[in-house]
Amino acid sequence: MDSNTIHDESPAPVNGFHRLVLFNWNNGLLAILGGLTVSFFLFGYWYPYWRITDVDVFHIYNVLLMNAGIPQEMADHPAYLTLLMLCGIFRFLHKIGWMEAYSLTTLPPVSDAAAYNLAWTQLVQTARLLCLVTALTFVVAFAYLMRRLVRDWYIATVCTFALAFSGGIAMSARSVKSELLAAALVTCALLVVFIVATAPRMRWRPLLIGLAALMCTLALENKVQAIFVIAAFPVIALPFGIRSDDPHNFWRQPRGYGALAAFVLVALLATIAAAPLLLDGMFPDPAVLGSLRPVLGAFGVFQAVFAAWIGLGIFVYAIVWRIPVVEAVAAAFAIIGGCALALLTLNIIHNTGNVLAVVNPIDQLFMFAGHSTSQLFICHSLVCNSLLRLLLNNLSIMLKNHTFFLLTSPRPAIFLEWFVIAATIFAVRCGKRQVALQAAVLLVSVWGIDTLQAARGLKQEYFNFTDPLIIIAAGVLLAEVVELQYHRWAYPIGAALIVLHGAFSQAEPIKHSMMRSGAESKCSILTLKQLDTFPFCRN
Repeated sequence: MDSNTIHDESPAPVNGFHRLVLFNWNNGLLAILGGLTVSFFLFGYWYPYWRITDVDVFHIYNVLLMNAGIPQEMADHPAYLTLLMLCGIFRFLHKIGWMEAYSLTTLPPVSDAAAYNLAWTQLVQTARLLCLVTALTFVVAFAYLMRRLVRDWYIATVCTFALAFSGGIAMSARSVKSELLAAALVTCALLVVFIVATAPRMRWRPLLIGLAALMCTLALENKVQAIFVIAAFPVIALPFGIRSDDPHNFWRQPRGYGALAAFVLVALLATIAAAPLLLDGMFPDPAVLGSLRPVLGAFGVFQAVFAAWIGLGIFVYAIVWRIPVVEAVAAAFAIIGGCALALLTLNIIHNTGNVLAVVNPIDQLFMFAGHSTSQLFICHSLVCNSLLRLLLNNLSIMLKNHTFFLLTSPRPAIFLEWFVIAATIFAVRCGKRQVALQAAVLLVSVWGIDTLQAARGLKQEYFNFTDPLIIIAAGVLLAEVVELQYHRWAYPIGAALIVLHGAFSQAEPIKHSMMRSGAESKCSILTLKQLDTFPFCRN
């Protein structure tokens, strides 16, 4: 028997990773969505309306004000898109007779406790259904974008499961948290950028970049913390490029100049339309500032620095990956146009607080954290020590969270992160240095963003911004380092991660279902200016 015969009779390698996927693409996606929906109705939809007071009741209070023609009182998040959708949904349900109370003026009198509590229950449960729909839409969009990026439906299915049963979505899908929609928009924008970066022959790449910029700006309109992820885009996207010197590239032809002119025109018109909003945010009237103060010494400086940072990112990317100059300039104007068009949505229900928060996200974050300009830039020893301590404390919280054992949390993506670290080292040893760099940059971005967000305790809802980055890193590693799928530990490790994801993601929803504290425990934070004291808070 010759050597060829022996080779042919050897068993074919088994793809242990594929064994993890029990359904085809469509059925697998339906199973994931079904599991998320069942979990929502078992643990979440039927929570008492006051259970998660600090977001559910407060956001809906703002909606009741807005539907009564009264400006919203709280614009810290600012949760603008979520509130806008709820305004429309409540009005629609009222119009068709399914909801009586949809504004502050239509609430039953607080003296009628039964009717008052029933009205609030209907309002909160309707808002929770919107959150479920938002989560399901996010999962579907992520699934198809991830499949387009990795070009493997097995990997896309597992990554979609990891997202749907991540720690962030676990609670955000059943309470009115502004992070969910913001994270969905910024994550989808990042995936669009990755897809564009890996398709050098795509003709309308600048258009998709503009779409990503529009989604990022909309994300800011719902949660200013999205700025941390957006600021990381130039660094995260850089390793994902593919060099192309095709002389027949659309943007190397004379017709590319015509397309550039179109992008410039649209960006110019959109900027002119959005100019009043930008001016109101960058040069605000002192009478409406409140406690908001510029972090960098003057309003408008942050916007200039941030624009320069994005411009530098485009320049470096174009140099490294030899992008035609015309295409790079078109992408820059597409970003300007996308941002300006998204800002125009703030005029649907105009509120100065929303404009200030969106145009000055870093200033808003520092105001909310209680810092002032003098504390930041007059470097007295006590102040410098406090800032250094703050940074070290944030770093400590982040590191403890990512070890899990030093600071436990309902965040199963931490276990997936450990896999990403090991797989990145494996990729380097296999000579797959570009994908190893991609995963490493994503992980470092996660640690950096979590360090910044640890200033407010690294809350569970903040996981929505960074868990997707961990999942994307795992997906690209599995797609590019195929040896991982055939490794003898692929199936047992994958199965363990799936079980951990399913179990840990349900910990918080189940805990909230089993809470024994009564409604009176929420009275200390239920101080709403234009609303009477809740029935259960009356002695």
